[in-house]
Amino acid sequence: MLRSQYEMNQAPAAKVTDQARSPASHCDGPGRGDFSSCLIHFTKSNDTGSAYEVLCEIVRQRRLIGAKNCIRGGTPCVCFSEAPTTSLSHGLVNAYGDGRYSLFGVRFTKEWIFSLGGRPVIYQPECEYQFLKSEIRWRHMRFEIDCLDRIDFTSEREWRLPLEELTFSPADVQLVFPNAGWAARFSKDFSYLSYLEHGESGYYEESPWKTIDLGCRLIGQQPPKHSKVGC
Repeated sequence: MLRSQYEMNQAPAAKVTDQARSPASHCDGPGRGDFSSCLIHFTKSNDTGSAYEVLCEIVRQRRLIGAKNCIRGGTPCVCFSEAPTTSLSHGLVNAYGDGRYSLFGVRFTKEWIFSLGGRPVIYQPECEYQFLKSEIRWRHMRFEIDCLDRIDFTSEREWRLPLEELTFSPADVQLVFPNAGWAARFSKDFSYLSYLEHGESGYYEESPWKTIDLGCRLIGQQPPKHSKVGC
């Protein structure tokens, strides 16, 4: 059973149903377009092809590893964004079109991540960090907009889960792709891997992973026609 740092600090455990774990159940329901009931962990990479490979490795391992960089106090955290998919056709970018993440990711329900101890970050000036209790300082995210060196990552709408490792199954997540072309490539690559593993007597197995695409049509976001199998 997964135990987060939040839970080990004797926080009351939340009861989570199978429906709450499945992002396919209620992420994209009707309502406000600027709100989502799900969280996405986006991959980082220097180029689109590499970002795809990173996602494939995550799928192979069925886990996300917590990172300590940019986390005050050195608490390992898995990071997410609560930005709705309807706002992500150009990626997780700020008002100037700049972003730190790719358009590939893994989507979870907010309810499940919350039950494990995940919380929204606290955007605040550096001078206010000292007022946070030591147990929640991992939630601090620096926010300075009244100075020359402006620091503003609020467009990322970040959540953090204080956990060294988050494991999951195909039933727990949806895989996020820039567009339908990359989602189709993943399904094909996954089936091809099953064939290779079983040799000449093998078979193409339908992928158990649910996928969504962001409808991105940017140049360079389409999968190459001839490429190395990634998954």
